[in-house]
Amino acid sequence: MTLPLLCRRCLPIILLLALSFGGCKQGEKTSAQANPVPEDLKLTFGQSGGFAGRMMGYSIDAGGTVVRWEGKYPEENRQATSTLDQAQVQQLWDHATAIELLEMQEQVMDNIVWFVTVTAEGESRRVTWNKQDPEAPVQQFFNACMDLAKTALGEEGR
Repeated sequence: MTLPLLCRRCLPIILLLALSFGGCKQGEKTSAQANPVPEDLKLTFGQSGGFAGRMMGYSIDAGGTVVRWEGKYPEENRQATSTLDQAQVQQLWDHATAIELLEMQEQVMDNIVWFVTVTAEGESRRVTWNKQDPEAPVQQFFNACMDLAKTALGEEGR
């Protein structure tokens, strides 16, 4: 069986086009390449205030180290440590940059507040709020951080 002359001439062009379109995904960047986790990344989050004015919360650094702490200032009286994998740290950094956490200006002062402090690329931003709103981007970020920290430390039900 022979191909018509027109088809024989078109076949190399069709094959060339098929091969060139087959590799389109090669140029796409992964999240880690497009938005790498800064070496100095530190996420500190929790709750402060109340009668004694104490803080309790967690910290996660660029290497994935998770620390639970409680005291008059962040990371005082370290109580437990664990580690997240780099994909989880990347997920948190992607979330923080997506909601522009380093640009947020929310600073609520009250008897009891929730807070997130992000340090990255030589900058630090602390965001505080007093009413939990599940729709607020900072609350969703806080919840994601808490879920990962508690899971890493085996505290899912706490």
